[in-house]
Amino acid sequence: MAPAYILREKRQQRRIVIVRTAITLSALLGACYLLQHPRNERSPQLRFSSFRIVPEHAAATDIGGGGSNLSAGVSGAIARSQSITAKRRSKKGCLPTTWTGNVADYKLTRDAIQCAVDNNNVVIVTWANWHYYDFVSNWVWHLRKLGVVHFLVGSMDDTLLEALSADGVPTFSMASGLTTGDFGWGSKTFHKMGREKIGLIASFTSMGFSILVSDVDTVWMRDPLPYMAQYPQADCLTSSDLLADTARDEGLEHLNSSPANIGIMLFRSSAAEFAQKWMDVLLADDLVWDQNAFNELMYEGRVETPLREDRLFLGTNGTYKFGILPVSMFCSGHTYFVQHMPHKLGLDPYVAHATFQYEETPGKRHRFREALLWNDPPEYFGGHFLAFHPDVPTEMLKAAVPPEDGRTMTMEEVEHQMTLIHHQLVQVRSAWAIAQTLNRTLVLPEMWSGVDRYWSSLLAGRLPGSRTDLPFQAPADHFLALSRILDGDHPEDHFGPQLPHGAIREHSFLRNPRLPPAIKRSRLLVAVCHADRTGPDIACADASGPAQDTNGKLWLSSGLSDKQLRTALGPYRDTRLLVFNTMQDAFGGFVSEDGSLDRFYNSTDVGIKFQRRLSLYTGVFCCTNDQPGHAHYDFFFDVPHTDKLNRAFEDPPWKLTLGDA
Repeated sequence: MAPAYILREKRQQRRIVIVRTAITLSALLGACYLLQHPRNERSPQLRFSSFRIVPEHAAATDIGGGGSNLSAGVSGAIARSQSITAKRRSKKGCLPTTWTGNVADYKLTRDAIQCAVDNNNVVIVTWANWHYYDFVSNWVWHLRKLGVVHFLVGSMDDTLLEALSADGVPTFSMASGLTTGDFGWGSKTFHKMGREKIGLIASFTSMGFSILVSDVDTVWMRDPLPYMAQYPQADCLTSSDLLADTARDEGLEHLNSSPANIGIMLFRSSAAEFAQKWMDVLLADDLVWDQNAFNELMYEGRVETPLREDRLFLGTNGTYKFGILPVSMFCSGHTYFVQHMPHKLGLDPYVAHATFQYEETPGKRHRFREALLWNDPPEYFGGHFLAFHPDVPTEMLKAAVPPEDGRTMTMEEVEHQMTLIHHQLVQVRSAWAIAQTLNRTLVLPEMWSGVDRYWSSLLAGRLPGSRTDLPFQAPADHFLALSRILDGDHPEDHFGPQLPHGAIREHSFLRNPRLPPAIKRSRLLVAVCHADRTGPDIACADASGPAQDTNGKLWLSSGLSDKQLRTALGPYRDTRLLVFNTMQDAFGGFVSEDGSLDRFYNSTDVGIKFQRRLSLYTGVFCCTNDQPGHAHYDFFFDVPHTDKLNRAFEDPPWKLTLGDA
């Protein structure tokens, strides 16, 4: 049987057909729109330097500096929301505010819903099982931060029901009988889970209530209920996979043929019969994807309404009024995390949905952390950390951007992208080795890309129909196999030690407002000496003894081994944060028992295991029309090695070899 990581990548390839079907129409419409509307002239330009590359609008802050504790205002808003919820739930018929020990007390009833709706008879609802407890907690935390109280959470198992009710979250029992683990995108359980959502919509609307349903992998940044109230005639408003905005006035999208993404939907009670019809279609065929079924029903017999100022259109044979929520404010994972569309347009987004990402549940969580949209517990900030300033050469970055000719990428253009990413990965490799040596958690750097990532071919380096500015600072799941790093089962006797406290932290970790002040106070800069950068008065530590603290800076000779690094930095093991000024020549290799240096990670037990582990941790680039297969990023492109597909590379330089996962 193939290894688990191979099977996971094969499953990901099978998703291509489904995803293509879902968004092909969106891409065509977006491309047509772009022909008439050139790229937004207000998009930030990039300034380049060999040290740091940032958008013009972003402040170039020193790594590890800045940040503050969670503001009293946020804490106060959450407390007020909890207090209001508790008072409302204390009324007769409302859901309990604590765990009673009796599941029957959490039944969804008309009275329970009535306790939660706003003045327009609308309630925000999500649902999940125990596997997504932290996602539910994050979803609730952000709504309460906004002062929103009109929400409910459906618990698909009793474990989650008990946990949420104990947290004071208004929750009701769904008793789905499904797994308490990951649903798995595209699996039978995934499709059954989707039908639970449609059942919720049908239940709420049949009882005369309107429901704003939101997948649990969303984060709300503004109260959406006032926006929905602006469209009282709408029977249904839905988010979309459209990749280019068609509205600049915060109104609904102009293109009403965009495939809906049903992760965020307002269903008014007037659409109760539509919800039931949708449910009937799904119950008749277990293999039908709920999103495809919705789109077919919505666009069936569509009636154009060009004169409507609110941009609603008639669907389902002219029976119901639909609208497409603006993708610039009700954001997909692409418009928010990749295109940064709200910022470019000067808009305040309502919500970010973790779609268009490539590493399953761990990838979604990491995306939110990168964007500072995840409410981690205090222990996440515990431990000792290692960070570094990456080197991204300007010319290498520019070379990775394909020509603006609208065609698919050639092998030569893919090679430029691989060169750029490998230059950054080899720095992460050195940092990982040093972090392992010093038993520290690694803070990933910002990583830059010349092209986007997709499940299929790109056009001029972009998703068809998108407006991504190239190059761009890309999410980590574009290059790293986060599901293996964060959730993988790789025994240490074969793969060597994993880094402590979950191995890695996101690139924005040190800018998190919740970062404890103790980390900022316990911080040292580690400067790697190079012949062209050191003066006569600088003493660079070698293997002879500990590095000397000179005004918060430690000077180290370049190319030190793991043993030498332990000697030089051992006295600073209690320092919470070490920040290296570079990773170029920072690590010389692992020392064998006979004292020889393993520079290629292939002659010592620790080096061989290190190579095995990191070889599993890279992602893929897809695709080129020149020949089939994925291009696999490689941590060890510059040394002789066997990669994760068991392909041997004996003599550098590494050569681009396409192959299926």
